[in-house]
Amino acid sequence: MNRAASPSTELIRCAGRLERAPFVAYMKRACGRLGLLLCATFCFMRGVALSAGEAAAPPRGVSPPAPFGPLPTERQLRWHAMEFYGFLHFTVNTFTDKEWGYGDEEEKVFNPTALDASQIVSVAKAAGMTGLILTAKHHDGFCLWPSAYTQHSVKNSPWRDGHGDVVKEISQACHRQGLKFGVYLSPWDRNSKVYGRPEYVEYYRNQLRELLKNYGDIFVVWFDGANGGDGFYGGSREVRHIDNRTYYDWKNTWELVRQLMPGAVMFSDAGPDVRWVGNERGVAGDPCWAPLLGHGERRGPVCRRHKRGPQLRRATRHRLDSGRVRRLDPSRLVLSSQRGQQGEIARAVARNLLRVGWARRLLEPEYSARPPGSNQRERYPIAQSISPTP
Repeated sequence: MNRAASPSTELIRCAGRLERAPFVAYMKRACGRLGLLLCATFCFMRGVALSAGEAAAPPRGVSPPAPFGPLPTERQLRWHAMEFYGFLHFTVNTFTDKEWGYGDEEEKVFNPTALDASQIVSVAKAAGMTGLILTAKHHDGFCLWPSAYTQHSVKNSPWRDGHGDVVKEISQACHRQGLKFGVYLSPWDRNSKVYGRPEYVEYYRNQLRELLKNYGDIFVVWFDGANGGDGFYGGSREVRHIDNRTYYDWKNTWELVRQLMPGAVMFSDAGPDVRWVGNERGVAGDPCWAPLLGHGERRGPVCRRHKRGPQLRRATRHRLDSGRVRRLDPSRLVLSSQRGQQGEIARAVARNLLRVGWARRLLEPEYSARPPGSNQRERYPIAQSISPTP
């Protein structure tokens, strides 16, 4: 009658079989018999764990447990799979040398004679980007498409003799080259004379309709969080404040996007699909929960007087390795790149963008052979791995 071998007997047999393996032979020479027994113990315990896992596997035909807690939507999953896309901010303040335009710019200053949408998109694609977001209108109110609702747009510029449309050229180049296209439309408009009044909300939605109806598929609509302040406002040159939680009637504005572009995600500090992490320093709370109360105070080494939102307020001290904050390695990367005044990507900028794609292919050899956004391993510190030369 055969009896099951005892664990100690199996361990001795395991050691005997392992003794002939090159690595184990090295361990035996370096550490003596103890090294051999350590290797055997590890392999034996691993086999026990695997056997236990097989025994604990659910029987066939039994459904997995139902998902629990907040679940991502299909559109959020598609956005999350994109991994890396670009942001194009190119408007009148490119020519006035200001970060934010005041709204009183003369339309004639906008004249990017060398604008080549195909070049911009091809560089983005070579860098490994999966899409581009265009700033269709920033806080200055200047529209990069010939909007029917304002004179502050490309239609009154000398570019393309007043018949140009930056949104059209970039969107068509994206669709031709297989990149997704998104739009940024600033809610704050420092040019509009009706900003701050109830009628502006419909004015804003009319411009949103123009973008969502006329430029093909759009993967994201980006709503900025900067709202209200001083501006031109049709010549008033005054300060106007609004309550950004109620003024834009966000619920109905979001519903408009859902109707016209159901596959698009929306980014804003108010919701509903993708939100701001709270800072532009590349760190976030771990885990990065959405705020529920929106008020109160959080005392500690990272967050002080936390009013609302996911912001990490600058504190007197914190360490990345303390477990309280973490780098945003597994997050989506949105990279903003520089344009020249004539609309071209400078060679130095293009070269740096191409190095990003080169580093990505070096770190992940299969990257160029798979569809954009299909990688799920996600934890590659690309920015720290780029060589000065390819």
